[in-house]
Amino acid sequence: MDGQSQALIAALAPFYPLLASVQPGSTSSVDFSKIEASIVKIQEGQGQILERLQALERTSQENLGGADAVEQVARNVEAATQAMSGRMQQIERRVEGCEGVVVERIKKVEKKVTDDNAALKKKVADDSAALKKKVADDSAALKREVVGALGDLKKAIGTENQAMKKTIEEQLKKVEKVVGGLDGRLGGVRDDIISKVAAVKAEVDVCGKLVRGACPKCFVIKPIKCRDQRGGGKRYCGNCEKEACEF
Repeated sequence: MDGQSQALIAALAPFYPLLASVQPGSTSSVDFSKIEASIVKIQEGQGQILERLQALERTSQENLGGADAVEQVARNVEAATQAMSGRMQQIERRVEGCEGVVVERIKKVEKKVTDDNAALKKKVADDSAALKKKVADDSAALKREVVGALGDLKKAIGTENQAMKKTIEEQLKKVEKVVGGLDGRLGGVRDDIISKVAAVKAEVDVCGKLVRGACPKCFVIKPIKCRDQRGGGKRYCGNCEKEACEF
């Protein structure tokens, strides 16, 4: 018995008592309107059952189509997997072929880096040596320039001192001449002046370093004389004979 027959029997089940109550030859009245209404309901139920059967059939077909699609997807996946496997094998073969090339390139790069480092070290060493030589040459040139300048300065100072010494000696001669012309009334004054003139001449002869300017002690413009026998020592004012080291 198929599903449609079972559904029809189930739909007629409510009318079994009514049909069973009608006996053959009975004169009892039967309400055929109810039977007709039941028949309509049965027909409607049959239509619904057919629609459900058709829907089930469509669903089954769709499911079958879905299974085919799944199977197709599985076939596609398997084909893609095989293609990927073949591609991986090709890549592995290419990698194996390129390994030697890569190693050779790495060796070339390492050699170039080594050569560049050696060249850079040599350049740094050459530049350092050139810089040291330039510094030494500049230092020697500067030293010669300083020595020359000091020589010129000493020469200029010596020339100036000689000129000043000559001027002082001339002034001393004039003083001696004036003193020599004084009469005897000056007496000891003349001798004192002569001794001072001699002392000044002796001091001039000691080192000859005389500086003309104002004494910081007495503010008289007189020669500031060096009393150091070695030359270049302490200086004294020619007027007040006081030490004038700060002059």
